[in-house]
Amino acid sequence: MTTKRVQDAELLSHDTAKKNKQAAYANEKRKTSKHSLLPEDMVLAKQHSGDKFSPPYDPIPYKVVSVNGSQVTAERSEKSITRNSSFFKKLHEDHLPGSESDSEQDRQERETNPSLGPPPSIKRQPLSPSVQPHPNSPTRNEPPPESPKRPSRTVRLPGHLKDFVPPPPRGGM
Repeated sequence: MTTKRVQDAELLSHDTAKKNKQAAYANEKRKTSKHSLLPEDMVLAKQHSGDKFSPPYDPIPYKVVSVNGSQVTAERSEKSITRNSSFFKKLHEDHLPGSESDSEQDRQERETNPSLGPPPSIKRQPLSPSVQPHPNSPTRNEPPPESPKRPSRTVRLPGHLKDFVPPPPRGGM
């Protein structure tokens, strides 16, 4: 009897190892990853889009209350929902309501590295009136100059229709 139990244990461990290998391969092919949702995170929940004008995520954020594996429970005001983690999108700090989009660290980086460009809140200034456009460039009010016409072929009726008389033109002239 002990040899049978040893064989069963070996088979079970071999079977478990093979199943883990298959699961790892399938997860790698599907490019799966663990979710990074934690309690107190702000998230957007997927919503059923009724038409093409409604966004895929509900624009009012939820706050994650609990996480149990891939099951996430989130709530806002008095509404609570429980969904799979794939139904939630984590909101970053710069997208949270009331957060400032340009932090102090970003300002310091822009001052030390001018290639980063102006902060997103600064809009480009229009050109000053002293800057004149090139004299040969067309202005917005002038139509573009007409290009020379290309040669066109002369249209003739086929020989078997030489006795055909076209009808007079309608309307107009």
